[in-house]
Amino acid sequence: MNKIQQKDVLRDLIADSLSMKTSFDEILSADIFSDKERLVLNEKYRNGKTTADIGRMLNLSHQQISNIQKSALQKVSCIVIDHSIQIRTVKPYNIDRLAEIKVSDIEGLSLRCKNALYRYKIFDMRDVCEYLEKYNWDAALAFMHMRNVGKKSAEELILMAKKYCKGAA
Repeated sequence: MNKIQQKDVLRDLIADSLSMKTSFDEILSADIFSDKERLVLNEKYRNGKTTADIGRMLNLSHQQISNIQKSALQKVSCIVIDHSIQIRTVKPYNIDRLAEIKVSDIEGLSLRCKNALYRYKIFDMRDVCEYLEKYNWDAALAFMHMRNVGKKSAEELILMAKKYCKGAA
């Protein structure tokens, strides 16, 4: 997927969020955005301003605005993915069973994701659930706050949590 296709996909995710339970305002209010990211998203997607217009408004170069936008869109995609799989409603029902599922044994989980979890002393799925509970089951927020976790790793971690918590009430 080239850069233009990636931007189109992310723009579609934002548009889809408007028709989902998650509104654009809810997305912008997430704690994971910096003030500049929030402003760029608002001006670009709500007010229809160009990158050049936003750059003049903030006294920043076109490239700086593009970088801010790219970072913000990665975070938006994680939020939308999180809401689309409705992980907020997931709560573990069998905590002992989840403790048996070790992070090291999860197939398909990248080494980067495993290391990010270990860094936060998360060694099994029970620990993952307890970590998510601290963030009110907001997986996008929880995983994006982890050091060295970007969009791809956050998506991977969200899907892992969804898979192992799916039997929950």
